[in-house]
Amino acid sequence: MFNNSLSAYSPFPNGFVGNPTLNTVFKMDSGRDHAGMTIFFGPQKQSQGQGRGLRVFIVVAFFLWVSAGVFGAFSSDDAGTRGPALLKKPVGVRAVGLGGSFVGVADDASALYWNPAGIDQIAQPEILFMHADSFFDQTQDFIGYVKPVWWAGERRTLGVNVSYLSIPGFDVVEDEAPVDRARPSDLAVGVSYAQPWRSVHLGATVKAIRQQGVDTTAHAYALDMGVFAKPREWFSWGASLANVGTALRGGPEPIALPTVFRAGFGHRILFLSSRPGKDTVLLTGAVEAPWDDGIAPQVGTEYSRRWGTDNRASVRLGYHGGSQAHTFDNGAFAIGAGIDWRSFRLNYAYRPHEALGAAQFLDLSVRWGSPLAQETKRRELIQDIKDHAATGDLAKAQASLKEALALSPRHEPIRRLDQNLRQRFADSLDPATLFSSGQDAFRRKEYEKAADLFRKILVIQPTHKEAADQLAKTETVLANRRLAQLKEQVAQAQRKEREDIVRSAVQDMDHQRWAAALTKWKRLLTLDPSPVRAKTGVEECLKGIYQEARGAEKDGDLTNALANYHSIQRETPSYKDVSKRIDAINAGQRDRNAKEGLEKYTEGVRAYQAGDRDRARALFEEAHRLLPDDKTIQRAMERMTP
Repeated sequence: MFNNSLSAYSPFPNGFVGNPTLNTVFKMDSGRDHAGMTIFFGPQKQSQGQGRGLRVFIVVAFFLWVSAGVFGAFSSDDAGTRGPALLKKPVGVRAVGLGGSFVGVADDASALYWNPAGIDQIAQPEILFMHADSFFDQTQDFIGYVKPVWWAGERRTLGVNVSYLSIPGFDVVEDEAPVDRARPSDLAVGVSYAQPWRSVHLGATVKAIRQQGVDTTAHAYALDMGVFAKPREWFSWGASLANVGTALRGGPEPIALPTVFRAGFGHRILFLSSRPGKDTVLLTGAVEAPWDDGIAPQVGTEYSRRWGTDNRASVRLGYHGGSQAHTFDNGAFAIGAGIDWRSFRLNYAYRPHEALGAAQFLDLSVRWGSPLAQETKRRELIQDIKDHAATGDLAKAQASLKEALALSPRHEPIRRLDQNLRQRFADSLDPATLFSSGQDAFRRKEYEKAADLFRKILVIQPTHKEAADQLAKTETVLANRRLAQLKEQVAQAQRKEREDIVRSAVQDMDHQRWAAALTKWKRLLTLDPSPVRAKTGVEECLKGIYQEARGAEKDGDLTNALANYHSIQRETPSYKDVSKRIDAINAGQRDRNAKEGLEKYTEGVRAYQAGDRDRARALFEEAHRLLPDDKTIQRAMERMTP
């Protein structure tokens, strides 16, 4: 039976829970005094969480550790007295799966809750929707939107979020009769802003809060502040102070807001060298110091496997420690999983509780568009500056730096690069520094660089004798090196030419192109008389040509045979019986010419006698060609002349 008493009774230790108007008590006929259950619409907390920034983080963590006893003593009698519950409910399913240790990671739109400075690392517009169901049929909904903008030469980030917490409506009973219908709920609307400052990011959220009780409505205004830094690609840290503001007013008495300080870190481990950048382990840790409870540590881990360009699957395990009477989190484990597919991210988390049952969380986030063009350009310019500076090309580094300063004059990394480059330019004009650098370059055998440095010294200080001597020594080394390089280039060219000749000659020989191969072997011998392969090749080619000549001679192709014998004779006059073969072919050719010439002459005489002077003239000319020294043929030709 419902008891309409609005007492603050709670069956849990240190029993005052949140706003008494939202702690409606059901009396159960159990036969025991004070047997009952509180419909809890009250606080629940989750928390998160080199150079100067890392030292700040260490100091903050040490301060929290030292002050743990102070906070614990303060909260022992007042645990869970601040409200509304919505401000203590965690946002972001990934954060829940990491045990709430998210303040030092804060890399999605749920950073609007954990650390508003973290939104400044989100590269594209993002919207996140979250829904959670927990004990006593509580439902929690959250929507957050983050958008990067470029303003006044720097990237800024804007955000807006709405949180809503409710329980099912119930009847208010008086004298065992319903008199009203109650629908308790909490609502918070926040607007966030973040920007870089020096080596860190700063952020703040201004929010308006409304709490709807059984018969009252209370309002408050609050401010969240945060700092975030990522000094290394694999390490980040952050801290935030949330819910600093006015008390909830509108009920029987003001209710202080649940102010809480959080600090934490994230450490990323890339492993499996065969899949660089594909498999990642994230380790997170944080401490949470609420004003109305003791310090609570949180730890979490996430394993992610990436495939493709934009796809990733993750599993998570987290633990939220401490004694959180007002949130029912007495050392709560959580598990979770998520999947990223292109621009979509879906996360699920499950947090069990022995007495109250499980709470389940689900969120969906979407990112779209492209990173800010100015930010992408700035990143490229910074990399160009570093690359040019690393190679010593200070002029190009200065040109890129000038462009980067025009784009983003107050960006801290660019300002540091500007200071470093100015110092390097200053050092580059100091003769002592230049001389030392030149000697180092000479020892490293970077002779061109050393010579440039010594020349620069002599421009600045022409009487610098050591620089002049060192320059002469360096130029001598450079001249010798260039000469050696030139000789090596010539030798390489000659080696290549010889290799090409050998390859081509072998191909000709494979196809029995003996004359062409012989010419190439002879060319090789002119380049280098020593190769045995060339001499062997010449012998093989002569043998091949001789065999071709013999074959032509047998086939009656005396012209081809004679040409081959002559090519052998030009190369080696004493080769086998080439001279005899040539003489024999020439003698046989003379006999054939004499016989054919006489036949032509006789035929010409017959044509002349028959009166065919034209034919006779042609036959006499042919006979004269075959027997140019025959006097009879010569007289016959003279008679044919008109």
